[in-house]
Amino acid sequence: MAYTFRGFRFLMAQSNHEPEHVWLVMMKAMRALTRYAAAGIEETGLGLSDFAVLEVLLHKGPRRSIR
Repeated sequence: MAYTFRGFRFLMAQSNHEPEHVWLVMMKAMRALTRYAAAGIEETGLGLSDFAVLEVLLHKGPRRSIR
């Protein structure tokens, strides 16, 4: 079976749906997304910790200073 989504053609085949197989597929997808995100962050000149601070500020708002 094949279907098309936004110009991409996907083939659906009978596949192994064992938990171990699903876990491996999910891990591969996570690695690919992590590499893609890290490359995008590096293009901005920010380090990972800089990006993490900006994410906190975006989602949580200004934080109190601890003195």
